[in-house]
Amino acid sequence: MSYSGQLPPLGGGKYGSTDNNSNNTLGNPFIGSSLVPAEQESQLFGEGFIPTDNEEETPPTSASNLRLLDSSNFSDQTPDSLAMNFDAEESLMSPSNHLFSADEFQQPYRPSPETGLAGCLSNVIGDRLLNVHGTYRVSSGKRVAMAVTLLLSLYTLPFFLSSIGFVPWYRKGRAPKIMPVPFPMINRVDYGDPVSGIIEKSLFHPSLLIKPSWRSYAISRVVAYSGNHTHERNPPRGPFLKVPFPTGAFWTNFVLQPTTDHETSYPIVAYPYAFKWAPSLLQASYPPLRRRTDAISIRDTFNPDLTFGTAEEVIRRHIVAFDPLSVTVRYETEGGGYWESFIVMGSPYITIKYHDATPIFTPLSIFKFFVCPRDEDGNYKNGVGVNHQKGDPNERRTAGNVWGVCSKIDNGQHDNTGPPKPTILQGVQFLFQTQENLNWLVFSSEPISLSFDNISKRTVSSLEKFTGVIRIALIPPPLPDAKNVATGGPVHDNIPLSTSSGVRRLIYHSYIYPTGGKVTWDFSSTSSNPIAALASVKKISAATTLNRNTEKAEKIATIKFHYTTATMTENSSTNRKFQYGLLMMSLPHHAQLMDSSSLLMSGDFDLVYNCIKGAMTPVVGDIWSYDEPLSPVKFDDLDAASALAVIHPRVRHVILDNIEKDLKMVLPTLDENIYGFGKQVARIAQLAHIADQMVSSGQRRFKKGNRTIEDPAISIRDNAISSLYEYLSEFLQDNGRDKLLYDTQLGGIVTEDGLLNPQADFGNGRYLLYACAVMGKLNATFVNEFGPYVDALLYDVAHSSNSDSTSADEVFFPFARHKSWFDGHSFASGLFPFGNGKSQESSSEAVNCYYGAYLWSLVRWGESDDINKRTDFIALLLAMEIRGAKEYWHMLPNVASTTNPSVYDEQLTKNYMVGNLGMLDVTCSTWFGSNKLYVHMINFMPVTAITRVLFDQRYIEEEYEKVIKPLMQDTVEMPWRGYTIADHAMVDPVAAWEEAQNLESYRLDSAISKSQVLYWILSRGGSNFSPFGNSTELIPDKSSDSSGSASCESYEACAALNLTGVCCPTHAGISLGCCNARL
Repeated sequence: MSYSGQLPPLGGGKYGSTDNNSNNTLGNPFIGSSLVPAEQESQLFGEGFIPTDNEEETPPTSASNLRLLDSSNFSDQTPDSLAMNFDAEESLMSPSNHLFSADEFQQPYRPSPETGLAGCLSNVIGDRLLNVHGTYRVSSGKRVAMAVTLLLSLYTLPFFLSSIGFVPWYRKGRAPKIMPVPFPMINRVDYGDPVSGIIEKSLFHPSLLIKPSWRSYAISRVVAYSGNHTHERNPPRGPFLKVPFPTGAFWTNFVLQPTTDHETSYPIVAYPYAFKWAPSLLQASYPPLRRRTDAISIRDTFNPDLTFGTAEEVIRRHIVAFDPLSVTVRYETEGGGYWESFIVMGSPYITIKYHDATPIFTPLSIFKFFVCPRDEDGNYKNGVGVNHQKGDPNERRTAGNVWGVCSKIDNGQHDNTGPPKPTILQGVQFLFQTQENLNWLVFSSEPISLSFDNISKRTVSSLEKFTGVIRIALIPPPLPDAKNVATGGPVHDNIPLSTSSGVRRLIYHSYIYPTGGKVTWDFSSTSSNPIAALASVKKISAATTLNRNTEKAEKIATIKFHYTTATMTENSSTNRKFQYGLLMMSLPHHAQLMDSSSLLMSGDFDLVYNCIKGAMTPVVGDIWSYDEPLSPVKFDDLDAASALAVIHPRVRHVILDNIEKDLKMVLPTLDENIYGFGKQVARIAQLAHIADQMVSSGQRRFKKGNRTIEDPAISIRDNAISSLYEYLSEFLQDNGRDKLLYDTQLGGIVTEDGLLNPQADFGNGRYLLYACAVMGKLNATFVNEFGPYVDALLYDVAHSSNSDSTSADEVFFPFARHKSWFDGHSFASGLFPFGNGKSQESSSEAVNCYYGAYLWSLVRWGESDDINKRTDFIALLLAMEIRGAKEYWHMLPNVASTTNPSVYDEQLTKNYMVGNLGMLDVTCSTWFGSNKLYVHMINFMPVTAITRVLFDQRYIEEEYEKVIKPLMQDTVEMPWRGYTIADHAMVDPVAAWEEAQNLESYRLDSAISKSQVLYWILSRGGSNFSPFGNSTELIPDKSSDSSGSASCESYEACAALNLTGVCCPTHAGISLGCCNARL
């Protein structure tokens, strides 16, 4: 739903008028004492091996039983019975290399009761066991024995049939839906890294967990379909959640090991707020209030601006639901009450739902004022206290005090004897102001009486238990001068509330709140709908500087955020939801691409919510939609194709000669860790790909007299392919020192080094996917042999299902593991608790991870995978990552465009490149140093065809001139020199070609070679690249005997190419590829 038009007049109920009608009550949304809403019961559980916690112990024998799991009967259980001992997990049966699928069996056709199996069972159970017709005289003891035997037979039958490989008759002709994971399945305990040492599993609600006894059943089902077993000492354990653990989710700090102070978690960030939770408290912060900036960083600090609790003791807390845009946390209190918060990305309100609990609110320092929010003229006060006379502002009675939105209760406060009495306000709208002049609007779904402690000024609490919804919104003040903020914290200016359009909007839209969200996507061809595609590309081009590889996009993806919503009163109609509209805040990259009719401009909303990614733009509507063009780049970009079409013979032979040399000196080693080996094998893949391109650009055979000789590029390519196959096959067959393993508990690929030392894991598939894609393109046999291995790597980073806490499919990997759909890019921090929320360093490596996955999907499924659209989905992940990098890593100072100004302040943008981006900080530094060279090159590597799409031309020209060129005047360390020259090639290919002649591949970073740099320079030059002019001579031959043994004319292949001078070897000591056949 979208919203447009002018703001309607405040009216229509308690949330924007003086209507005294407050008879609407919020009933209990739960059935009996059940903890789960009835309408959500069917959504809480996954498929297949995702059983519930309260079902019968007998495993189901059909998919229909598995799909009809039901755990809504919490009302029959005590709270203690729901608290499971998750650390005492049982060891499970032997593992296999496949995951269990819920849909392996389908409901069979049922014969009539008179015949077949059903008739037989009817006879045994009905007549002989129960004697329903009185035909058989069977003693009670025999009946019990028969019943026990029958039940045991039914229980063991599925295991027996599976163990002998039996395929049911109704499944014949159809392959079972089992996702192959050929890597060994492991038990993390064997590596000293158990899940219980990372994650507080008890913080997940029992409805999200798999019953331990059912994990054994799930793994046994896997074993029945696999003959392979792991070599580990202990068998693996099954998953503890019903879905794969979403390691990249924004909220994982909530379940990682807490800080040492009062068991408080590290912060999570749901823009514009950040949150921490403790056993009985939820803390909320608006971090930009304490922003610190310097020349290379911006840092927002978490302080608990407002803390939520209850008078009742909290007996337990849980995460009860999550999805790509939200997480819901619940606190259960003594006496059966609870309170829960829907923490949703982009919400300007903090929303808490109470059931039979007594709310308490506590500020960072003290409450300065607690008042009804209107003055005597019905206007919101211009900063609380501004319009008041001397004395206690809460004592001044006005007409506004008796309105339905809020009124003051006389409790004898005017009696000057004794200590100050609390101020009591009753109504549905209130205003807090803290010592720092922070104003908080408070909205209640039901009339509530709140008491302000006038002695300590530290609490506002309800006078009685409350059932309903409370929403609180900070009125964001202008950000202070971050360089001059006092250590004790700023005192912020008051906002003119009575004239603020933003305040009016916050009041008007408070009626509808989000409870969660989902992300959907769809794809359209630019050729099938050229008008819409043109309009979309024009809008996108207004937001970013497109290059030719983006402008020629063949497909456009449409991304939608669907927010699930509720209203402050239960019986609201759909029309009323549409009337008020959901108010949310978008990030800069959203606002650039969304339709303007959904956005509120500054005239409609004069408040500015900020976050580390800049100013947020208000959006009205519970469905967001924007388009993202998918890059047409495959294994090479369009410029490379143009260059290859007219490649200079001398350039071709220089590149071929260097490939041949590099294949002997820059070989991978299986003793490396996964990250290092991945870089090395990706370099070999690049050499194979470049050699294949050289073959494509030349003639396969040459005529020399009556003889025909083969293009030497073919043998070079074949050698590269053979080398690449050798190393990849050895590694994928578990012959490397560091190994890829499958973690059955969390659901995903891990490395052995990473399990033994968490600091040693730098990414599993970033480079491997690219290498495997090149191998698959050049050798189809590789796909047949190792397809499942590479599929597992792809699913580990680019799976399109399992997006929320309700269900999982047969591919037990998280939904796009690293991607933050709201942030528009990935986070790499995984299961490390960080004080800045999530973070990522190398944006270019993230882009190339998705690029490798996309190339593999092209090899594996092709471009027109119409059924699952897997290739398009991965292309979308790639496009999003590129946009995120351009928006939040690449910085241009003094940008004149008003449509896409830098999201950071001018001081930081002078660095041109972000080094590390978190949810609470942005720094122009890396984990291994703040040297500008490191910052820029870690976000440039590796160099592939997608690099041209990642960097806009204007950006790369300014970045090189202002940052890289001055560094080149100093001594650039050789490992980085290949990247700086590749950067230069995007500005001046001919100059870069000269610089590249001094490179030595064995001294470069392991992800690049001299051959790659030369080919990259060629591809940047395009059809106009000719560093040698029109000459075909490779090296000027100054010797008197150019017809000697080294001359080009002495070798048939060289002569056939009309090369002159010295070829075999050249004066530089390099023997060209044409030197194989001597005349």
